[in-house]
Amino acid sequence: MKVLIKPLPAKNGDSLLIRYEKSGIGHNILIDGGNIASYRKDIRKIIQGLSDQKEVIDLLVISHIDGDHIGGILHLISDMQKKRRGPDLTAMVKQFWFNSHKNISAYFANPTDENLFIELPRVSGEQISVKQGNKVENFLAACNKWHDEPIRAGQRFQIEDCDIRILSPNQQGLEKLNNSWETELLRTNTKVSGTKSDHRESISALREKEFEEDDGIPNGSSIAFLVELYGKKILMLADSHPSVVAASLREWKYSPQAKLPLDCMKISHHGSRKNTSEELLELISCQNYIISSDGINSYGHPSKECLVRIICSPSRDVSKPIKFYFNYRTPNLQAIFSKEEEQAYNFHCIFPPKDSPAEIVLP
Repeated sequence: MKVLIKPLPAKNGDSLLIRYEKSGIGHNILIDGGNIASYRKDIRKIIQGLSDQKEVIDLLVISHIDGDHIGGILHLISDMQKKRRGPDLTAMVKQFWFNSHKNISAYFANPTDENLFIELPRVSGEQISVKQGNKVENFLAACNKWHDEPIRAGQRFQIEDCDIRILSPNQQGLEKLNNSWETELLRTNTKVSGTKSDHRESISALREKEFEEDDGIPNGSSIAFLVELYGKKILMLADSHPSVVAASLREWKYSPQAKLPLDCMKISHHGSRKNTSEELLELISCQNYIISSDGINSYGHPSKECLVRIICSPSRDVSKPIKFYFNYRTPNLQAIFSKEEEQAYNFHCIFPPKDSPAEIVLP
């Protein structure tokens, strides 16, 4: 049966759909909602379209608290709260995953500070019930669809026809976030300093760069998971740390000699140079990679160094072409590699049609 992966237009953030059909009904897993602007411009219409077609979202994953992942979901929840005519968006979502201050602090048996709950955007002209309030945690608890224990490495879930195994966060990642929730929540609304783009550097120069892993606390708390669906294996990495993902794969007995075969992998952290390591790459066998970034941002995402690490990985089977699927067609992204480089290193960059969302079909 056909499985579709749709990297939605989320600007510099993440929002991805995994879609399949069962008994004539469209089923979806939605991971994140991009930032506020991308949700208002594009993602809201796409989700509304699913509702209009009577499709369901079996699982909505809020991977972590960074604004480029959670911002759109906050507005989606506000839309769910609105009392208006039309489809009931709340009814279409069957389950939420979100590691919040409330469930993490309960897990570690710490006092819960309601001042650290995440506020929803104001809904102008609409009355929100007292029971729901204006906090994400209150809404999720009230709708009774929240898996309110922390999602963490080692867990396994069966959701409709999907077998889902959690790779990240591990215990340490959750504990770090628990100890610094207030600081990190404030940081998500603070603009960080820019990073110079490396798109003009050569493959030969970048392949010699030494890997340095991301140490961001929210990224280390990202919910990353493997979906097995109709014989397909899809790895969704959010902004996770590669050492954590690699440790989970080794726990599952994968190794350089017995790799995890993947049909598709969403590259961690928009193609940051700090989130894809050789340690991870040597544990997987994959030819199809998704990059969620418009290439127009101050972070230098996607990093050419990250993509070169995949292309030139010593553990790669060079007889098989690699495909990089981008969710935008922009001059910045199209200029990362030349056609000569693609031919010489046996890889292809695939961009969505103009004015159409990207789509990867796994037959």
